[in-house]
Amino acid sequence: MFEQKESGFWDTPENDNEHQTEAEISESEQEPGVISHEKIDHLMRKHIKNLLTTKEGFLGSGNISHAHSNIDEPRFCFKLTTERTSMGKNIPPPNVPLTSKENRTPIDSYHIGPEKEGEFLKELNEKNFDESVIVPAPCAWATFEQEDEGDTYYAKEKIHVLVMETIQGPTVGEVIRGEKELPKNFDPDTFFPAVYAYIEKMHTHGIYHRDLHQDNLMIDTETGKPCIIDFGRGAYGSEEDAYQFQFSENGKVHTGQFTRDEDYVSQTEREIRAYLNQKS
Repeated sequence: MFEQKESGFWDTPENDNEHQTEAEISESEQEPGVISHEKIDHLMRKHIKNLLTTKEGFLGSGNISHAHSNIDEPRFCFKLTTERTSMGKNIPPPNVPLTSKENRTPIDSYHIGPEKEGEFLKELNEKNFDESVIVPAPCAWATFEQEDEGDTYYAKEKIHVLVMETIQGPTVGEVIRGEKELPKNFDPDTFFPAVYAYIEKMHTHGIYHRDLHQDNLMIDTETGKPCIIDFGRGAYGSEEDAYQFQFSENGKVHTGQFTRDEDYVSQTEREIRAYLNQKS
């Protein structure tokens, strides 16, 4: 059984009705776009175990996280990051091989967690730099913990959950790989200038994504607008220091550098334009 250890909510016009009775919750949720904190909390508790052991609503995964849609409330999706320890050491969680330590790179230790990632999403939605670029709105975060006694070890599993707005559409990477159809309203001549302008405004405010590859850039199905997702490696800083990182290996300290946001997007633009030229 998973026990919820920590949690928090972000107040938005869609979920600012924090204290309601069950009847009030049921009535208010007949209105489009309205959901209570209690309902979000219920959805997290209800689905946490299934999301870890099945492919229910699976949307995609990265090095240390995976995302699922919410079949009960499709307006929202879950992003889960798993930590599993035994005798103080990380071990691979069951059924989630992508989160195992062996598959991680040094920069995966820079994942900032669901609360901080949600704060980035909240700030970007509040600043609303440009309506031509979408950033999903955060709803809630929580940390669940499960302890298991096995035959040979004692394992503790922590699941970090971020609940946020669902964006309908493929990633640019999914289109390039032929996994999903390109939305009809996609226009690279407006899509990429909007992304570059948005990145510049983010950087002006000291916000850096640091993982803006082709699978963290979505295309909204209805409008063709760009959507930037997964701020799990986001950071505040300046152009000089935001992309720098350090890690220890075999007792030695090494330095490295994240790929710059604009360099990632430039690479993605070249690849999608090559894909479109090949298809035409």
